[in-house]
Amino acid sequence: MLTRIFRDILGIVAFAAPLSTLAAPFLVYDARSMGLGGAGVAIVDNANAALVNPALLGLNARHDRFNLVVPSATLMLSDRGNIRGAWADYKRNAYDEKVSASVKSFNTEVQRQIGLGTPDYVALSPLRDDVVANSRAMLAVLERFSDHWLGVQGNAGAVLGAPDPDYGVSLFWNTWAVGGAKIEITSQDVDLLNTLLNTAESVTPQNYQTILDALALSQRVTDPTDKLLSNFQGRMSSVKEYGFALARQTHWFGEDIAFGFSPKVLDITLYDYKYVVRDLKKFAWKPEQWKSNQNDLNADVGVAARVHGDYYIGMVAKNVFARSYTTRFGNTISFNPQWRLGAAYTAQAWLVTADFDVVPNIPASLESRSQFLGAGVEWRTYSWLKLRIGMRHDVETQGDVFTTGMGIALWSLHLDTAVVVNKNELGAALQLGVVF
Repeated sequence: MLTRIFRDILGIVAFAAPLSTLAAPFLVYDARSMGLGGAGVAIVDNANAALVNPALLGLNARHDRFNLVVPSATLMLSDRGNIRGAWADYKRNAYDEKVSASVKSFNTEVQRQIGLGTPDYVALSPLRDDVVANSRAMLAVLERFSDHWLGVQGNAGAVLGAPDPDYGVSLFWNTWAVGGAKIEITSQDVDLLNTLLNTAESVTPQNYQTILDALALSQRVTDPTDKLLSNFQGRMSSVKEYGFALARQTHWFGEDIAFGFSPKVLDITLYDYKYVVRDLKKFAWKPEQWKSNQNDLNADVGVAARVHGDYYIGMVAKNVFARSYTTRFGNTISFNPQWRLGAAYTAQAWLVTADFDVVPNIPASLESRSQFLGAGVEWRTYSWLKLRIGMRHDVETQGDVFTTGMGIALWSLHLDTAVVVNKNELGAALQLGVVF
């Protein structure tokens, strides 16, 4: 029976997979899932089902319970290329100012020697060396910015639910955000700096008089810093969701299976900004100039099954209707269906679970492609305490993060926390709930 149900779910996935062509990263919406490596599609608590997989409102649900979750919040920050370090280095060392100052000193000495008509390589040599060193240093720091981005994602929501195997229902509010920023290094800037470097390196004792004669015609070496066009770009989508979830449990082949549906209203705010790097010192926070607002409708659908008592299978499609939105500056941000498949095995004191993004999530704005495989283990150490550990692997970037978390249940109160820490990623989650 397990094989047959699993095959039916995979058939749905195979039909739906071509729909996902452009999407934001698949977010983690609750602390328990974050602690389990981002996995939760098959075993998320009934209280969070509306945010993760609405089908779980109807699976393993009790008739006599209500759930209130306030808040369910997560936050993830990513800097895989260490852009923050490169930018701090850039500001601390003021590479552009050093290039400009060294070129000015070089040109001043050249003009002095031309005016006197007495070539003096020994006097010019240290100034020439400064131009070479500063040009190389600036090219190196620009290289550190190439093809890297900063990312942020998170959510904050509240859910009031009545899980039930016949007709589970919940109301939810959730705000989630995904953003990215990067520095785009233009080929023009690299060419300008290389031209300056090559010009300075060409000045040698053997050809100094020839170079000086050539410079006499132009009177100077060109300072490229006022012509640099490399720019800082940022885009973010902030989405408020208001909706309800419905679920119903039925039986296939003697096993429990539930289906869920979550229609929702979306209030979408898009931010899009761009600054030339040389002007970042004048940067001012002016969100009203960068943002645009739109409203829309969408929905999530899910399915979950309990097989042979201890095995769980789940699948969810987030935002099943493909949508594209235009920012204030004409860029397109797209939200297309995201499909995730999960499985779990439970025992009396522990469980193991895993989730997988069925198709890659191609970036909606400036973040990189992603396709996550997450897995985790939960131990019930005491009746009131659960400990969690997990790992998430990105198939696209080969990046790994490790997660940990815990859940505390005292009477009707439930507190869940989780953290994610590695060299270039940091995350945390908090959830407080009441069962009554």
